[in-house]
This record gives sequence, C-alpha cells and structure tokens, in this order.
Amino acid sequence: MPGPVNPLAPGVQVTNNGLEIADGTNVRATLGKLPDGTYGLLIYNGAIELIDQFGQTIMSNGAFTGPMLDFIQSGIYNNMFVAGTPGVLPIGTSRNDAAGRTSGCPGWTVSRGSGMGTATFTADTTWPGKNYVGCAFSGIGTSTTNNVALTSDLAPVVPGSQLTIQSFWAYNVPAGAPALNVNWGLLFYDANQTYISTSAVSQLFIGPQSATMTPLIIDTTMVPSTARFFRLEANAWETLSHDAATYFRLGLGAVLMQWSPANIYSDIFIGGSANISGDANISGTAFSGSVYTTGDLSAQGNVNLGSPPNSLGFYGVMGVTKPTVTGAKAGNLALTSLLNTLANLGLINNSTT
Repeated sequence: MPGPVNPLAPGVQVTNNGLEIADGTNVRATLGKLPDGTYGLLIYNGAIELIDQFGQTIMSNGAFTGPMLDFIQSGIYNNMFVAGTPGVLPIGTSRNDAAGRTSGCPGWTVSRGSGMGTATFTADTTWPGKNYVGCAFSGIGTSTTNNVALTSDLAPVVPGSQLTIQSFWAYNVPAGAPALNVNWGLLFYDANQTYISTSAVSQLFIGPQSATMTPLIIDTTMVPSTARFFRLEANAWETLSHDAATYFRLGLGAVLMQWSPANIYSDIFIGGSANISGDANISGTAFSGSVYTTGDLSAQGNVNLGSPPNSLGFYGVMGVTKPTVTGAKAGNLALTSLLNTLANLGLINNSTT
C-alpha cells in the first residue's frame, strides 16, 4: 500500500496498515492491518453505533437498543413494534409472500388469504413499544378468507425447550356488531429452514364488546426435537357478520423460552427451598449423584421416581406400584398403628389380618 496521505490529519487516509480514520492526533479506526499484525476492523477508545436499514439504532455507545433488545430477550426481532413507519402496510397472500414483508413493520410479514382487509402501522405511546398494528376486515371470514395475519421472521429456538407467548392486544366491536376470532400459532422449521409443523396454541373468540389493552399469556407445547427456528403468527378474522368499525390491534408478540427438564449427572445441593409447581419426573439414571436439601422440597404436582413396577410413591401418587404387607398382627396395637400409618401415607398396601 502507499504511504500515509497527510499522516494523522483529520479524516480518512490510506496507509500501510489499510484504511485509517484519524482525528488529527491519533488513529481512531483501522480497516486492514491491526497493531497485533492481524487484519480486521478496530475502533480505539470509542463506542460503536449501528443503524439498520430502517433507520433504527441497533447499538449506541456500545449498548444494544430498540428492536435488537427485543430480539435478545425473545428471539423475535422487533417483537414489540418499536421500529416501523406509520401508514398502511403492504399485504401478501401468505406468510412466505415477499410482498407482505416491508420496512413499514420490520421483522414481520403481513398477509391475507382473500378479501380486502388492511393492516396499518400506528404510533401510540400507550402501547409497550409505542406502536401497534391495527387490522380492519372487508367481511366475515375464516382463518384463510377475509383475514389478516401477522407473521414474524424466523427466530432461533432450542429443540425440546418450551415456549410461552405473551402479547398485548386490543379490539373494538361495537354493540351488536360481529365478533372476532384470533388464532395464535407457532410455526416450526428445521436447520435448513424447512417448515415442519404448526402448533396452534390458542384460538380466541372475542365477543361483541369493547376492550382495552390486555395481556395474554399462553403456555405452549414442547418444541419438536428437530426444530431449530420458529415463527410467531397472529391471524384474525370477523365472524357472524361484518362491520367496518371492527378492528383488531396488536402491540406485542413476545415469546419466552422455558427449558425442559435436563439430565443431571452430578450432585445437586439446594441451600433453600425447592418449589416445583408441576410434576417432577426422575426416571432411569437422570440423577447419577445425590440430591441434598437443607430447606423444604415441595411439589404441588406429582413426584415420580422411576416407573412401575420399580417405583416409590408418597401421599397417594398415582401410577406407582406399592409393596403389599401380609400376615397376622396377632393383636399387636403398635404394629397395627404403624401399618395403618404407612398405608395412609401411600407407602404400602396393608393386607395384614
């Protein structure tokens, strides 16, 4: 490369190290050879600011902002509609139609099966992301007719994990006007981004009344073992009859991950209480070590150790095999009391006489 052009003069210059940006005293950025002899992009004593193609700041002063924080938290870019341009959004004919993927609502595709329904990106500071997408319909419909659907771009997912949808939405159906259906779904894709299946997690029937922004939390099924990506989709349509005043507004489509139970091959030490709200299933050699607890170990659901017939049940746990005690007690009151107590705890079947 040629030598420096106006060395250390403010501005951009080409040196033996590559492309440099100087402030008059020091080189602040280098694209090319770095001080350690490698090549790449280096910024000295400064922060990075990144702005995407939609004009949204992705990183400022070294920290993530806006729709990128949504992606980090939920896996879905722009899941709270932080980024977008107010106005009517282009609509495609399916979730895979590029015509419905627009900078007006980055990270989302708007589609409809038929009809003339519309989707409008609207600024409103009362919503979590300060924006919402409002849907209007051209007539009564179904999930594929006179409908409006919003589908997120592909988002990463861990096979076997569990997803929980949390959303904010509002609707307006004047008295005597039609009702709305809103179908939430998760679409799963493999590592090659090939569609696997759809998990229809909830179909909401919204009656003829008005409502304000309401949180909706839906606990979904487990992710398919071959899935590596997913899309979140909200699909809405009118039922019964049509009214032009009917609308549906979506302002957040968060998806949270909850990990499925994992195999643990070392000891677990619990210094406090371990509360299990669902079932705790320990089968086979899931625990090769020991489980210690100095506090309470409580389960509101069942605790199953192993599987019948080699299993242990407490307090009437279903689906387990308990030992049966037989023989004569010969009038021993203490033995009778002990056997009755063990039977009441669900530890044995008392068949003594």
